[in-house]
Amino acid sequence: MKARKKILLTGASGTIGFEVLKQLYKNKELYDITVFDVKSSKSKRKFNSYKDEINIVYGNIFNENDINNISTEQDVVIHLAAIIPPLADEKPKLSYLVNTVGTEKLIRSLEINSPKAFFIYSSSISVYGDRLENPFINSNDNLKPSLGDEYAKTKIEAENIIQNCKLDWTIFRL
Repeated sequence: MKARKKILLTGASGTIGFEVLKQLYKNKELYDITVFDVKSSKSKRKFNSYKDEINIVYGNIFNENDINNISTEQDVVIHLAAIIPPLADEKPKLSYLVNTVGTEKLIRSLEINSPKAFFIYSSSISVYGDRLENPFINSNDNLKPSLGDEYAKTKIEAENIIQNCKLDWTIFRL
């Protein structure tokens, strides 16, 4: 019997994260799934029906101890935890802590504890800024967030960290 892949999913109670969890769960016999999220009534409610078949870990993405508890022996990490607009623009320090610092702490911990993990990151097309005049994006376009778009700035910083890390990775700009 083939060993099940160990998958860590951050931000699993968010809109995209929860959809990813449901898709992974459809193939639960292939995966040992760990979700990592902030403990809230929303996350507890969403994870309740899965609690006996997945590993649920609550914590903060920018807390080193919390990150070290989830980063060991992972095969794949799907990193979706983020502060998104409008909250990201209303609370730029929190956005930076979660989106940039949290991503860096997760990467550094994985480099030590799961150096062969494949890292999948969810970024945003907001890193290209306003595209009303030219909506077609090329892979070599400059990253130029719109003025005041704190979310895009944190995503660009996180992408730079990922692109310079020791893990194998991919970035999706949703």
